[in-house]
Amino acid sequence: MNDSFETINTNTGLYLPTIFSVLFNHEVARSRRYPSPLSLLFISICQPAPLTDEIRESAELMVAQVLNTKLRQTDVCSHYGEDFLILLTNTDLTGAKIAARRLLDGMHTQIVTRQNELFEIGVCAGLASHSGGSNISPDILLKQVSLSLQEARNGGPGSLIAAST
Repeated sequence: MNDSFETINTNTGLYLPTIFSVLFNHEVARSRRYPSPLSLLFISICQPAPLTDEIRESAELMVAQVLNTKLRQTDVCSHYGEDFLILLTNTDLTGAKIAARRLLDGMHTQIVTRQNELFEIGVCAGLASHSGGSNISPDILLKQVSLSLQEARNGGPGSLIAAST
């Protein structure tokens, strides 16, 4: 019998979506009790489109590497479908924009596939931030960040759309 409980994707080093959900809800509850800012960043690979499986795999590994090296230990990252969700704890909108821009700049790069094909990768991001307090909600943050990402996708690679709830 395997007694281990998987929390991390061993290929990317990012939290599994179920673990992210638990940590996200915990941080929202903490921010509700002890008002502190909380930001949620939603990153999507938007160039080249559409992505083949091989390009997607290489691009996801590159994004995961940037997330694992450029974020604070208190930040929480996970895959969310084909995209990435990043919870920036104790981070207001201004700080979250700075972190998001740093991440986007680090992700605008070229990748080489297993067949030695070179591809320019572009990412875009939506951002939602809340100052904390009794009216913060995981559903509101997720809805707002999803709308922001949708708008950023329309803007193309390098776009960052931020909203404060």
